[in-house]
Amino acid sequence: MIQFYSLDYKKAWNSIKTTLKNKRFDSLSEVNKETWYIYNAYISFVQLIGKVELSPREKGALKQFRLSKFVNEVPVFSRDKQGMNISILIIQVLILLYEEKYDDLDHKIEALMKYKKRKLSNISLRTGYFIKIIQCLKRGNYSKTKVIHKATPYFEKLENIELDLSNQGIEFEVIPYPILWGYVQEILTE
Repeated sequence: MIQFYSLDYKKAWNSIKTTLKNKRFDSLSEVNKETWYIYNAYISFVQLIGKVELSPREKGALKQFRLSKFVNEVPVFSRDKQGMNISILIIQVLILLYEEKYDDLDHKIEALMKYKKRKLSNISLRTGYFIKIIQCLKRGNYSKTKVIHKATPYFEKLENIELDLSNQGIEFEVIPYPILWGYVQEILTE
């Protein structure tokens, strides 16, 4: 969804809201529905961290987002290896980090590392570096200074690889990784 790349989260929210409320939404394929659920998870995250201005009514609608419900709504991608497992695992990590649920976060980071190990040949270099950045959260004990220090070499490598929107097959960056890294740094504390 191009609105995420242009950081126009208000337009992204309007597109997501319109799609999810459309009476024909249920007739979409499971994979297409799950893609919209993933978009909804990312827009919920940017709302949580204050990156999108919404009316009180819209905020109420987004507050209904629950990570556990999201996990239950997207089972096909966990079985469907052509899916968007990386995007799902990343948003779970980001929300758990925001909620400061570090034990759950440790488990999710381990799951992400195992997934990377199994699918190493299928993931992009950008995704590989972003996963290494996420791993630095745990290695840096969630301390902003330590995490940034450990993650900087990976981030520099990530920044030197262009984002290729035309070739996002096995995984895709809902929000570009450098933007997500900035959000992670804002969330972290000393």
